[in-house]
Order: sequence, then structure tokens, then C-alpha cells
Amino acid sequence: MGIMVQGGTIPSGVSVSNVYISFCSEPLYILPNGGLYRITTHYRIYSTQTKELGTDIRIPFTLNISNIDQNVYTAVYNELKCIYPNNIDCI
Repeated sequence: MGIMVQGGTIPSGVSVSNVYISFCSEPLYILPNGGLYRITTHYRIYSTQTKELGTDIRIPFTLNISNIDQNVYTAVYNELKCIYPNNIDCI
């Protein structure tokens, strides 16, 4: 599961296009944080959906949510889609 991003800018300021982004193989850490829950993980940016070794960039990711009764993977992917709005779901 991931998203194809047709164009965007990663946090380092580098522009990317036609890349696959996924949280696969990355653990999610969930900790209480002042009435919220902080989810900390990394996402990976690959040159293709095949996730070839050596083609990935690992980016840290943090999200605060109020309810962990929801699917936390849905929450992190929804936030990722906000960061990279020019995307297509890949299931």
C-alpha cells in the first residue's frame, strides 16, 4: 500500500516526480502527548512501485491525532496525501 506522487517537493527541498511513497516495513510508534497521541515513523520514497533496493529515500514523519480508535495507517496515509496532494492511491 502506498501512493504514486506525480509531482511534489520533499522536506529537503528537492522536487520529485513519478515516485512511489510508502510506510511499508517501517514501524509506527504511538505515544500519549498531552491529550493527543503522537505517531512517529518514517516513509520511504522509491523511484518505482517495485521498491528496488538502493532507490529509496527515508523521511521522518510525525502526526498528532486525538483518537487511536481509528485505523492509524489510514490517518498517516491521509496526512501524507495532504503533504503530496498530486497523488494516486496504490493498493
